[in-house]
Amino acid sequence: MLYIFYGSEPLARKDALDRLKESLDSDGSLVTNTTYLDAARSSPPEVIAACDTVPFLGEHRLIVVEGLLSQATRRGRRAGDDKEPPPDASRWEPLVAYVPNMPPSSVLVLVDVGATANNALLKKLGPLGEVKQFTTPSERDLPGWVNAHAKKIGLKIEAPAVRLLAGLIGPDTLMLASELDKLCSFANGETVREADVRELVSRANDQKGYFLADAVVDGQGAKAARLLEELIDDGAPLQVLLSTVAGRYRRIAVAKEMMERGAPGAEIARRLRMKPNAVSFLLEQASRNSWPAIRRAYDLIIQSELDTKRGPMDDRVALELVVQELATRKTRAA
Repeated sequence: MLYIFYGSEPLARKDALDRLKESLDSDGSLVTNTTYLDAARSSPPEVIAACDTVPFLGEHRLIVVEGLLSQATRRGRRAGDDKEPPPDASRWEPLVAYVPNMPPSSVLVLVDVGATANNALLKKLGPLGEVKQFTTPSERDLPGWVNAHAKKIGLKIEAPAVRLLAGLIGPDTLMLASELDKLCSFANGETVREADVRELVSRANDQKGYFLADAVVDGQGAKAARLLEELIDDGAPLQVLLSTVAGRYRRIAVAKEMMERGAPGAEIARRLRMKPNAVSFLLEQASRNSWPAIRRAYDLIIQSELDTKRGPMDDRVALELVVQELATRKTRAA
Protein backbone atom coordinates (compact mmCIF):
# COMPACT_ATOMS: atom_id res chain seq x y z
CA MET A 1 0.00 0.00 0.00
CA LEU A 2 1.20 3.50 -0.85
CA TYR A 3 0.48 6.60 1.26
CA ILE A 4 1.47 10.14 0.35
CA PHE A 5 1.51 12.75 3.12
CA TYR A 6 2.50 16.15 1.81
CA GLY A 7 2.04 19.83 2.55
CA SER A 8 3.23 22.57 4.86
CA GLU A 9 1.52 21.61 8.12
CA PRO A 10 4.11 19.62 10.12
CA LEU A 11 1.97 18.62 13.10
CA ALA A 12 -0.81 17.16 10.96
CA ARG A 13 1.73 15.22 8.87
CA LYS A 14 3.31 13.79 12.01
CA ASP A 15 -0.08 12.85 13.49
CA ALA A 16 -1.11 11.09 10.28
CA LEU A 17 2.10 9.07 10.23
CA ASP A 18 1.75 8.19 13.93
CA ARG A 19 -1.82 6.99 13.40
CA LEU A 20 -0.73 4.85 10.47
CA LYS A 21 2.07 3.30 12.54
CA GLU A 22 -0.36 2.51 15.33
CA SER A 23 -2.77 0.80 12.94
CA LEU A 24 0.02 -1.33 11.48
CA ASP A 25 1.66 -2.32 14.76
CA SER A 26 -0.85 -4.93 15.91
CA ASP A 27 1.86 -7.40 16.91
CA GLY A 28 4.43 -4.94 18.30
CA SER A 29 7.03 -5.77 15.65
CA LEU A 30 6.80 -2.62 13.52
CA VAL A 31 9.73 -0.88 15.20
CA THR A 32 12.09 -3.56 13.87
CA ASN A 33 10.41 -3.53 10.48
CA THR A 34 10.59 0.20 9.73
CA THR A 35 13.03 1.82 7.33
CA TYR A 36 13.54 5.57 6.90
CA LEU A 37 15.12 6.85 3.67
CA ASP A 38 16.09 10.25 2.37
CA ALA A 39 15.13 10.54 -1.31
CA ALA A 40 18.04 12.87 -2.04
CA ARG A 41 20.51 10.22 -0.90
CA SER A 42 18.63 7.14 -2.10
CA SER A 43 17.96 5.57 -5.46
CA PRO A 44 14.84 3.86 -6.83
CA PRO A 45 16.50 0.42 -6.53
CA GLU A 46 17.20 1.08 -2.83
CA VAL A 47 13.59 2.06 -2.15
CA ILE A 48 12.31 -0.92 -4.12
CA ALA A 49 14.66 -3.28 -2.30
CA ALA A 50 13.41 -1.99 1.05
CA CYS A 51 9.82 -2.58 -0.06
CA ASP A 52 10.64 -6.10 -1.26
CA THR A 53 12.18 -7.10 2.07
CA VAL A 54 10.03 -9.60 3.97
CA PRO A 55 8.91 -8.44 7.45
CA PHE A 56 10.89 -10.04 10.30
CA LEU A 57 8.53 -11.86 12.65
CA GLY A 58 5.70 -9.48 11.86
CA GLU A 59 2.84 -8.74 9.49
CA HIS A 60 3.95 -5.43 8.03
CA ARG A 61 7.00 -3.58 6.84
CA LEU A 62 6.96 0.23 6.83
CA ILE A 63 9.15 2.27 4.49
CA VAL A 64 9.12 6.05 4.97
CA VAL A 65 10.80 8.15 2.26
CA GLU A 66 11.30 11.87 2.84
CA GLY A 67 11.41 14.42 0.02
CA LEU A 68 10.80 12.10 -2.94
CA LEU A 69 8.10 14.23 -4.57
CA SER A 70 10.30 17.30 -4.47
CA GLN A 71 12.85 15.47 -6.61
CA ALA A 72 10.53 16.24 -9.52
CA THR A 73 11.37 19.96 -9.25
CA ARG A 74 14.97 19.99 -8.08
CA ARG A 75 16.79 19.16 -11.27
CA GLY A 76 17.94 21.36 -14.12
CA ARG A 77 18.06 24.66 -12.23
CA ARG A 78 21.09 26.93 -12.18
CA ALA A 79 21.91 29.18 -9.25
CA GLY A 80 20.53 32.67 -9.79
CA ASP A 81 18.00 31.59 -12.40
CA ASP A 82 14.68 33.43 -11.95
CA LYS A 83 12.62 30.62 -13.41
CA GLU A 84 11.37 27.71 -11.36
CA PRO A 85 12.97 24.41 -12.41
CA PRO A 86 10.99 22.34 -14.90
CA PRO A 87 9.40 19.11 -13.64
CA ASP A 88 11.63 16.07 -14.01
CA ALA A 89 10.18 12.88 -12.59
CA SER A 90 12.16 10.56 -14.84
CA ARG A 91 14.57 9.41 -12.13
CA TRP A 92 11.73 7.82 -10.14
CA GLU A 93 9.87 6.22 -13.07
CA PRO A 94 11.00 2.73 -11.91
CA LEU A 95 9.20 3.29 -8.60
CA VAL A 96 6.03 4.39 -10.40
CA ALA A 97 6.08 1.14 -12.35
CA TYR A 98 6.87 -0.89 -9.22
CA VAL A 99 4.19 0.36 -6.80
CA PRO A 100 1.28 -1.66 -8.32
CA ASN A 101 3.35 -4.84 -7.78
CA MET A 102 4.52 -4.03 -4.24
CA PRO A 103 4.10 -6.91 -1.73
CA PRO A 104 0.90 -6.57 0.33
CA SER A 105 2.96 -6.74 3.52
CA SER A 106 4.84 -3.54 2.65
CA VAL A 107 3.54 -0.04 3.32
CA LEU A 108 5.38 2.77 1.54
CA VAL A 109 4.88 6.32 2.86
CA LEU A 110 6.14 9.37 0.97
CA VAL A 111 6.46 12.43 3.23
CA ASP A 112 7.14 15.78 1.60
CA VAL A 113 7.13 19.39 2.78
CA GLY A 114 7.74 21.32 -0.42
CA ALA A 115 5.52 19.46 -2.90
CA THR A 116 2.39 21.07 -4.34
CA ALA A 117 -0.76 19.64 -5.91
CA ASN A 118 0.65 20.04 -9.45
CA ASN A 119 3.82 18.08 -8.67
CA ALA A 120 4.75 15.77 -11.56
CA LEU A 121 5.47 12.74 -9.38
CA LEU A 122 2.35 13.28 -7.30
CA LYS A 123 0.23 13.15 -10.44
CA LYS A 124 1.79 9.79 -11.35
CA LEU A 125 1.94 8.19 -7.90
CA GLY A 126 -1.24 9.67 -6.41
CA PRO A 127 -3.69 7.41 -8.27
CA LEU A 128 -1.75 4.36 -7.03
CA GLY A 129 -2.32 5.01 -3.32
CA GLU A 130 -3.91 7.20 -0.67
CA VAL A 131 -3.02 10.91 -0.75
CA LYS A 132 -3.40 13.40 2.09
CA GLN A 133 -2.47 17.06 1.86
CA PHE A 134 -1.85 19.08 5.02
CA THR A 135 -1.88 22.86 4.69
CA THR A 136 -1.00 25.48 7.29
CA PRO A 137 -4.13 27.16 8.70
CA SER A 138 -4.77 30.67 7.44
CA GLU A 139 -4.76 33.61 9.85
CA ARG A 140 -8.56 33.60 9.78
CA ASP A 141 -8.79 29.87 10.53
CA LEU A 142 -6.05 29.79 13.17
CA PRO A 143 -8.29 30.44 16.24
CA GLY A 144 -10.44 27.50 15.15
CA TRP A 145 -7.34 25.32 14.92
CA VAL A 146 -6.24 26.39 18.42
CA ASN A 147 -9.70 25.70 19.82
CA ALA A 148 -9.86 22.26 18.18
CA HIS A 149 -6.41 21.25 19.43
CA ALA A 150 -7.25 22.49 22.93
CA LYS A 151 -10.33 20.24 22.97
CA LYS A 152 -8.24 17.36 21.70
CA ILE A 153 -5.88 17.56 24.69
CA GLY A 154 -8.65 18.29 27.18
CA LEU A 155 -7.83 21.97 27.73
CA LYS A 156 -10.60 24.43 28.57
CA ILE A 157 -9.71 27.86 27.20
CA GLU A 158 -11.73 31.05 26.82
CA ALA A 159 -12.28 32.57 23.37
CA PRO A 160 -10.22 35.74 24.07
CA ALA A 161 -7.33 33.54 25.20
CA VAL A 162 -7.64 31.51 21.99
CA ARG A 163 -7.48 34.66 19.84
CA LEU A 164 -4.54 36.04 21.79
CA LEU A 165 -2.53 32.84 21.52
CA ALA A 166 -3.23 32.56 17.78
CA GLY A 167 -2.20 36.17 17.26
CA LEU A 168 0.98 35.88 19.31
CA ILE A 169 2.30 32.64 17.86
CA GLY A 170 0.95 32.71 14.32
CA PRO A 171 0.62 29.68 11.99
CA ASP A 172 3.46 27.66 13.54
CA THR A 173 1.37 24.67 14.60
CA LEU A 174 4.23 22.87 16.31
CA MET A 175 4.87 25.88 18.55
CA LEU A 176 1.15 26.37 19.13
CA ALA A 177 0.79 22.74 20.19
CA SER A 178 3.77 23.09 22.51
CA GLU A 179 2.34 26.22 24.16
CA LEU A 180 -1.08 24.58 24.51
CA ASP A 181 0.54 21.60 26.25
CA LYS A 182 2.24 24.00 28.69
CA LEU A 183 -1.05 25.78 29.34
CA CYS A 184 -2.78 22.44 29.90
CA SER A 185 -0.21 21.42 32.52
CA PHE A 186 -0.54 24.81 34.22
CA ALA A 187 -4.34 24.86 34.23
CA ASN A 188 -4.71 21.42 35.85
CA GLY A 189 -8.32 21.16 34.73
CA GLU A 190 -9.20 24.84 35.21
CA THR A 191 -10.14 27.21 32.39
CA VAL A 192 -7.30 29.16 30.78
CA ARG A 193 -7.96 32.89 30.48
CA GLU A 194 -6.39 35.69 28.48
CA ALA A 195 -4.23 36.79 31.44
CA ASP A 196 -2.84 33.25 31.73
CA VAL A 197 -1.73 33.31 28.10
CA ARG A 198 -0.01 36.68 28.55
CA GLU A 199 1.82 35.43 31.63
CA LEU A 200 2.79 31.94 30.51
CA VAL A 201 3.52 32.19 26.81
CA SER A 202 6.94 33.66 27.46
CA ARG A 203 8.23 33.05 23.96
CA ALA A 204 5.64 35.48 22.66
CA ASN A 205 7.26 38.28 24.63
CA ASP A 206 10.85 37.17 24.16
CA GLN A 207 10.58 36.57 20.43
CA LYS A 208 8.36 39.31 19.06
CA GLY A 209 11.06 39.99 16.48
CA TYR A 210 10.74 36.37 15.34
CA PHE A 211 6.97 36.79 14.99
CA LEU A 212 7.44 40.08 13.15
CA ALA A 213 9.61 38.31 10.57
CA ASP A 214 6.94 35.61 10.24
CA ALA A 215 4.20 38.17 9.67
CA VAL A 216 6.28 39.98 7.04
CA VAL A 217 7.20 36.82 5.12
CA ASP A 218 3.65 35.43 5.32
CA GLY A 219 2.09 38.63 3.99
CA GLN A 220 0.17 39.47 7.20
CA GLY A 221 0.30 43.26 6.91
CA ALA A 222 -1.97 44.15 9.83
CA LYS A 223 -0.19 41.79 12.22
CA ALA A 224 3.23 43.02 11.07
CA ALA A 225 2.23 46.64 11.69
CA ARG A 226 0.92 45.83 15.16
CA LEU A 227 4.01 43.85 16.16
CA LEU A 228 6.33 46.52 14.79
CA GLU A 229 4.55 49.23 16.79
CA GLU A 230 4.73 47.14 19.98
CA LEU A 231 8.44 46.44 19.48
CA ILE A 232 9.25 50.09 18.85
CA ASP A 233 7.21 51.14 21.90
CA ASP A 234 9.16 48.57 23.94
CA GLY A 235 12.39 50.25 22.89
CA ALA A 236 13.68 47.66 20.44
CA PRO A 237 16.52 49.11 18.27
CA LEU A 238 15.24 49.87 14.77
CA GLN A 239 18.35 48.50 13.06
CA VAL A 240 18.02 45.22 14.99
CA LEU A 241 14.43 44.84 13.80
CA LEU A 242 15.44 45.41 10.18
CA SER A 243 18.31 42.94 10.59
CA THR A 244 15.86 40.36 12.01
CA VAL A 245 13.67 40.59 8.92
CA ALA A 246 16.71 40.52 6.62
CA GLY A 247 18.05 37.48 8.47
CA ARG A 248 14.81 35.61 7.90
CA TYR A 249 15.02 36.20 4.15
CA ARG A 250 18.65 35.08 4.22
CA ARG A 251 17.63 31.81 5.88
CA ILE A 252 14.80 31.36 3.39
CA ALA A 253 17.21 31.84 0.48
CA VAL A 254 19.68 29.30 1.90
CA ALA A 255 16.91 26.81 2.65
CA LYS A 256 15.34 27.19 -0.81
CA GLU A 257 18.66 26.69 -2.57
CA MET A 258 19.40 23.57 -0.49
CA MET A 259 15.88 22.18 -1.01
CA GLU A 260 16.27 22.52 -4.76
CA ARG A 261 19.55 20.61 -4.56
CA GLY A 262 17.69 17.82 -2.77
CA ALA A 263 19.20 18.40 0.68
CA PRO A 264 17.19 16.78 3.50
CA GLY A 265 15.66 18.80 6.31
CA ALA A 266 18.25 17.62 8.84
CA GLU A 267 21.12 18.91 6.68
CA ILE A 268 19.40 22.27 6.20
CA ALA A 269 18.87 22.51 9.96
CA ARG A 270 22.57 21.89 10.59
CA ARG A 271 23.59 24.49 8.01
CA LEU A 272 21.31 27.11 9.54
CA ARG A 273 22.05 26.00 13.12
CA MET A 274 18.40 25.28 13.80
CA LYS A 275 16.77 22.44 15.66
CA PRO A 276 15.42 19.78 13.23
CA ASN A 277 11.87 20.12 14.58
CA ALA A 278 11.99 23.90 14.04
CA VAL A 279 13.17 23.93 10.44
CA SER A 280 9.97 22.59 8.85
CA PHE A 281 8.15 25.94 9.15
CA LEU A 282 11.10 27.68 7.47
CA LEU A 283 11.04 25.12 4.64
CA GLU A 284 7.36 25.80 4.15
CA GLN A 285 8.07 29.54 3.89
CA ALA A 286 10.88 28.85 1.43
CA SER A 287 8.60 26.74 -0.76
CA ARG A 288 6.03 29.56 -0.94
CA ASN A 289 8.48 32.31 -1.92
CA SER A 290 9.88 32.49 -5.42
CA TRP A 291 13.41 33.63 -6.21
CA PRO A 292 12.23 36.93 -7.72
CA ALA A 293 10.24 37.64 -4.55
CA ILE A 294 13.25 36.90 -2.34
CA ARG A 295 15.51 39.13 -4.41
CA ARG A 296 12.87 41.88 -4.37
CA ALA A 297 12.78 41.66 -0.56
CA TYR A 298 16.56 42.06 -0.40
CA ASP A 299 16.38 45.09 -2.71
CA LEU A 300 13.77 46.77 -0.50
CA ILE A 301 15.75 46.10 2.68
CA ILE A 302 18.96 47.47 1.16
CA GLN A 303 17.11 50.54 -0.10
CA SER A 304 15.69 51.13 3.37
CA GLU A 305 19.17 51.02 4.88
CA LEU A 306 20.44 53.49 2.26
CA ASP A 307 17.54 55.86 2.88
CA THR A 308 18.30 56.03 6.60
CA LYS A 309 22.08 56.32 6.21
CA ARG A 310 21.85 59.08 3.62
CA GLY A 311 19.49 61.00 5.85
CA PRO A 312 16.49 61.86 3.64
CA MET A 313 14.14 59.68 5.69
CA ASP A 314 13.52 59.14 9.39
CA ASP A 315 14.69 55.71 10.62
CA ARG A 316 11.29 54.73 11.98
CA VAL A 317 9.43 55.83 8.88
CA ALA A 318 11.85 53.91 6.65
CA LEU A 319 11.41 50.76 8.74
CA GLU A 320 7.62 51.05 8.79
CA LEU A 321 7.54 51.54 5.02
CA VAL A 322 9.73 48.55 4.21
CA VAL A 323 7.83 46.27 6.61
CA GLN A 324 4.50 47.23 5.07
CA GLU A 325 5.85 46.93 1.52
CA LEU A 326 7.19 43.45 2.23
CA ALA A 327 4.16 42.28 4.20
CA THR A 328 1.55 43.40 1.68
CA ARG A 329 3.19 42.36 -1.58
CA LYS A 330 2.42 39.03 -3.25
CA THR A 331 5.25 36.80 -2.02
CA ARG A 332 3.80 33.42 -2.71
CA ALA A 333 5.00 31.52 -5.73
CA ALA A 334 2.38 30.59 -8.28
